[in-house]
Formats: sequence, C-alpha cells, structure tokens
Amino acid sequence: MTFATLRRAALNKARLRNAILVGTDLTFVEVDGADLTDATFGDTSVLPVDLSRTRGLDHTRHRFNSIVDIATLELTRQGLSNYPLRRPEITTFLEACGVAVPYLKLFESLVSSDLPK
Repeated sequence: MTFATLRRAALNKARLRNAILVGTDLTFVEVDGADLTDATFGDTSVLPVDLSRTRGLDHTRHRFNSIVDIATLELTRQGLSNYPLRRPEITTFLEACGVAVPYLKLFESLVSSDLPK
C-alpha cells in the first residue's frame, strides 16, 4: 500500500499486519480494532484519527517521521478515557512517528488528568 490514499476508509478490525504504509494517506480513517502489528510507517498522514482502540501500535516500524496532527492527539486522548491501559502503546507509537516532545508531554499530561483519581 505504499503511497496509497485511504482517505475516509473504514478499516475497523482490519488485519494490516506487515502492511507497508509508507507515504499512505490515512486521513479520516476508522481503525477501531485494526491490527497494525509490524506495519511500516514513514511520511504517513495520520490526520484526525482516534488510535485508542488500534492494536499493535507498539510493534510498528518507522522508516522516518510521519504526520500526526493535534486532532489525532485529541481524539485519541478522548478515546483513552475508556481504554487507559493502552496509553503506553500509543505513546510509543506517537514518539516513533516523530511527534515533538512538547506535544507528547502535553498529551501525557492531558491523558493523566482524565484518569479516575
């Protein structure tokens, strides 16, 4: 799928293990329950996408940075309120995508403040 356009695709529960998503446009895709284990990213557009229920994110490969927008961080943060144990996996993925450290810290802070006390 290198350089594919998957805009607005419903990839819920899709098995995308080992998929090569380099240069792929994942704008507005639905990935609830999708398995991205061992998928390869790089210059992949992940724009506004809720990653909170996507599986295998901590086992992805990254050739180079991808594009992840603030809306993706916010949608994912909101989704994590229902799946707080997914936080480390998602943070690992965002870091590997090249999300800047200040945004990662803000994301972590916001997710932490959403957790029940």
